[in-house]
Amino acid sequence: GYTSALSRMVRSQYTSLTRAFHEAMSEYNEAEMIQRENCKTRIQRQAEIMGKEVTREQLDEMIESGKWN
Repeated sequence: GYTSALSRMVRSQYTSLTRAFHEAMSEYNEAEMIQRENCKTRIQRQAEIMGKEVTREQLDEMIESGKWN
């Protein structure tokens, strides 16, 4: 009846919204990873220009802390 049809609609909307949310989060995570790698590349390049050696671990630490000046 009406209640079971409404229940199916609600469940369908929930499933659809959940799927869209997961997709959006996956896209966000991918964009964040790309941005982190781009940032590491820029920091590495700047360090090389200044004649400094920066390890991958140091780069990761700088990105995590937000301190690379």
